[in-house]
Amino acid sequence: MGKQGDNKDDKNNRDNRNERDANWEAYIKSLINGCRFEPDSNPDFGFDFAAHFIPGITNHPYYGSSFGSLEVCGRKDDQGKLRWDLLPFEAIELIVQVLTDGATTYGDDNWKRVPNAKNRYFAAMMRHIVAYKKGERFDESGRSHLAHAASNLMFLMYFTEINNEETNGKDIRKKGSK
Repeated sequence: MGKQGDNKDDKNNRDNRNERDANWEAYIKSLINGCRFEPDSNPDFGFDFAAHFIPGITNHPYYGSSFGSLEVCGRKDDQGKLRWDLLPFEAIELIVQVLTDGATTYGDDNWKRVPNAKNRYFAAMMRHIVAYKKGERFDESGRSHLAHAASNLMFLMYFTEINNEETNGKDIRKKGSK
């Protein structure tokens, strides 16, 4: 046997250690997400390993097999998809308030029918940004200058990136956006 057997044993030990470490990482993530992890293979996947490297983990209420009433974690393959959860909805709401005011005054989607829209919305955006930089927080409507500027920026994005006469009205967003 000699060295050849030792190498095979070493490889098996490394493989077992890698599997145990991967399972332990998944276990920790499941605790963070508030659910229970059940490994595919050996249920005793490395608590001793964790106790060695994470001081005090043995006092954690979910350490070992004591999972309480936590549900088993589900799986969701959403890597590489758009992260809508990153939007600051409080700020978005301020923009929607401006859009709602505009729809009430001018009609729904009137902003799409304004002549020379790109130049006019750029100028309007800059007026709101300059007013903000001068220390004004709100315009005469009582809404945030920044929310008005962001609305105008969205209009510019629409005319430039989504509905551009250079692309014959084709949506030019990257393929694969989900």
